[in-house]
Amino acid sequence: MRRIALREVAPGAVLAMPVYNERGDVLLAAGVTLTPRYLALLEQRGIRYVLVNDEETADIVIPEYLSAAVRQRALQTLATLYDRVATVTMARLDRTPNPTRLLTDAGRRSTLSAALQAARIADLVEIILDDALGADTLGAMVAIKGHDEYTFAHSVEMTALAVLLGRRVGLSMADLRVLARGCLLHDIGKIYIAPAILKKPGALTDEEWAQVRQHPTWGYELLRAAQPNDVVVNHVAWQHHERQDGTGYPRGLRGANRFERPEIGRIGYIHPFAEIAAVADVYDALAVDRPYRPAMAPEAVVATLRRLAGSHLNQELVEVFLTIVPEFPIGTPVRVVEGPLAGYSGVVARLAPTPPHQPVVRLLRNAQGRRIVPLEIDLAQETGVRIATDESRL
Repeated sequence: MRRIALREVAPGAVLAMPVYNERGDVLLAAGVTLTPRYLALLEQRGIRYVLVNDEETADIVIPEYLSAAVRQRALQTLATLYDRVATVTMARLDRTPNPTRLLTDAGRRSTLSAALQAARIADLVEIILDDALGADTLGAMVAIKGHDEYTFAHSVEMTALAVLLGRRVGLSMADLRVLARGCLLHDIGKIYIAPAILKKPGALTDEEWAQVRQHPTWGYELLRAAQPNDVVVNHVAWQHHERQDGTGYPRGLRGANRFERPEIGRIGYIHPFAEIAAVADVYDALAVDRPYRPAMAPEAVVATLRRLAGSHLNQELVEVFLTIVPEFPIGTPVRVVEGPLAGYSGVVARLAPTPPHQPVVRLLRNAQGRRIVPLEIDLAQETGVRIATDESRL
């Protein structure tokens, strides 16, 4: 199995992993033969790459930190919840310039609380924990999603990533449940933002950006009205865009660049669960296509996290996170950029089990682009070899 750019896929290739829309409906199932019609459908959905099975990589297993069934259930749960919440709160900026005013009505708060309870987020958290905690590292790249199918899928992926990080820094199961609930609901304030803004391919206007910057506050107010006792969950939604140096939003809170457990009332500081959420949020956001930019190559995502550590993101948490996340996940198309085989290309076949998770690369083409008998090189042993993501195939 390997990841391949959609433009490189020839009709007749076999899809290795299912592709969903934002609401969790299966667009194409695993095992489907990709026809020209199916390829056109994927392109229309903004999907730039797929995972395929072929003879050269049939034995390569890309581990999933969430199963297809769990992803599907999570997407469906969030889509239904957002619909219900939007109906209850009449979430339309053109009708309601200050949407949180609607939450002062006791009847609406009660209905909103019932909608959250009906979504059974706690049950969803349990199955996500069961899946995610079975993985020691993020061996695979983040799940396939088109640039128009981001919000729900992003919440699901970043929840799993946050849980992996939370476990690595020693959170209890009770704390992991709170963290996961906060992450699943962290972007619920976006129901008040027009889809045209969220999916805009170009730069936002000042007015549009001002609306986007309100979503943590809107989400917090919404959650506080529905579940006033879930203080930490609500604050994850409120604080996930705060920065260590105080330049984040909406309140300009600061961080200590260490992982610690301050009380929620520690004035002026970001809650550590929101700091975990921020690391997972940034990683997933950079690793996938967005309407205004393509996904970054995996090593560029890792480099960006390192650059943001200390100023934007909690330094200690980023350092721990990078022991979980490999620079070159399994299935990544790569090329040799330094060493005797410079110019050769292939795919990451396996990873070393311990950090820094050096890859074993299966080379499939020579420097002239011609197929070769597959040749594997272990970068833990070949110290003079350097690779990079083959972005022509990404």
